[in-house]
Amino acid sequence: MLSQIQNQKLQSLINQLEAKGYAPFQISHIIKDVTGTINVIDLNEEKYNQLVANLEEYIKFAEKCFAR
Repeated sequence: MLSQIQNQKLQSLINQLEAKGYAPFQISHIIKDVTGTINVIDLNEEKYNQLVANLEEYIKFAEKCFAR
């Protein structure tokens, strides 16, 4: 189960993706692809870390696209 801090971190990353133009259904798809589920509350540490890394990569990608 995620701690409050981990949950806040995920929500922050999701908010950043939405601000960069990702639709909620796209974010849900990313989460499911990485974790195998949409329910992030019960992620173990490994899946949580994988998800954070992936979301951060999507944010970096979006920033590169907007920088052009």
